[in-house]
Amino acid sequence: MKKHHLLLIALVAVLFLLAGSATAWGTSSKIVAVDDESSCTSGHVCSGPMTPVTFADYGAGFTWTRVTAATLSKSTIGTADTVFLYGTNPTNIPAQGKTDLIDFVAGGGKLIIWDGEDACGTSTCSNALPGHFDYSWLPAAFQFTSFAPGPYGNSGPLYPLFIVENSQLSPTVPVSPFVSINALTLQGTDAIGDANIFGSYVSSHWCVDMNANNTFSQITHVTGPVHLYTKDFGNGIVIYAGFDYDDALTSGAGLQIENILRNELNANNLPCFVAPRDLLQVDKTSDKPVYNVGDPIDFTITIKNNGQTPSYRTTIVDTPPAEVTCPTAPINAGTIAPGVTVTEHLACTATTATCKPVENLAKATGYSDPTAGAALFSGSDTAELTIDGPICGPIKSPEFPTVALPVGMIIGIVFIVYSVKKRE
Repeated sequence: MKKHHLLLIALVAVLFLLAGSATAWGTSSKIVAVDDESSCTSGHVCSGPMTPVTFADYGAGFTWTRVTAATLSKSTIGTADTVFLYGTNPTNIPAQGKTDLIDFVAGGGKLIIWDGEDACGTSTCSNALPGHFDYSWLPAAFQFTSFAPGPYGNSGPLYPLFIVENSQLSPTVPVSPFVSINALTLQGTDAIGDANIFGSYVSSHWCVDMNANNTFSQITHVTGPVHLYTKDFGNGIVIYAGFDYDDALTSGAGLQIENILRNELNANNLPCFVAPRDLLQVDKTSDKPVYNVGDPIDFTITIKNNGQTPSYRTTIVDTPPAEVTCPTAPINAGTIAPGVTVTEHLACTATTATCKPVENLAKATGYSDPTAGAALFSGSDTAELTIDGPICGPIKSPEFPTVALPVGMIIGIVFIVYSVKKRE
């Protein structure tokens, strides 16, 4: 009987560990498509300024369920593996729905965002005052602003698109089910001219697949990310596409747009070879690496403008860990000319022992115009520090990475089975 008990214990332990591990994101199968358009017809997800996405165009292998922004929740997401926000203004998603969406991604879900021209509507934007949706409800490391010229992108010179990472999202050589993307076919189209381009973001947490120039960014001589994905959002991923979907057809440039979404749905492994280039280069340091509870902390933050135009109304927002207390007001760094570096100091206090290194994030944001305009410039950096205290005790041994669990489980099972065999 003893050997059966040992084997049962081993089996229960394995099942417990496997049940406790989160599932990572992968190829989409069950998709919840979200919009805020009351008149959207069955079989579609809709946007006011952009062409509806027709579910049937994407063929078999995907199960689509349309959900309105107002009803998005853990319940309506259900067992879906993908949530697709299409031209959805996040202000129309309830607070609990946003929390449920964040939990969905962190737990291993895939969130695909297309906003393109929708962030402007049809008349609220201009080349001088581009529009954007509010994504400040995302965790601090993944918050971003973007800028779209709206329908103003329909006229003007050609708008180039650059593929910077050869991945499942935009492969140069098609390998089923992934379809190759031809950037030259999309150049000069409405899809790029009206595109929504990333402005302010934390570059260390995003990876770039494509860069583009819309009308607004050509005026300021800046090429920005238009197709990106998150690097470390728990076990899940956020994929952002700023393209205007109007050109989506069954051939030519429109097919390229449709295939971008198709590749996003099929994606299950992205390399993160290319990080966005910060227009504001931020370097943050602390005056020493280890503090005692109650010690003052002096952070030095330097910002260099790597762009080609001035960064107006430049501010620094500091996001300290829970164990550090800092002033909550943003630091005003003013106007930073191209190539110029400025230095700011932030006085904080070590309030609680951390017993291990923690990071304090500083994010700088600058604007394209002295009085208006979108947040075009951004950059960030973290300073690592440790706060010591009586509760810390001796230094702990480093934790083994999660990937070692399966190996340990296998070794344990082999040992138990060997022991049982030896007793027979």
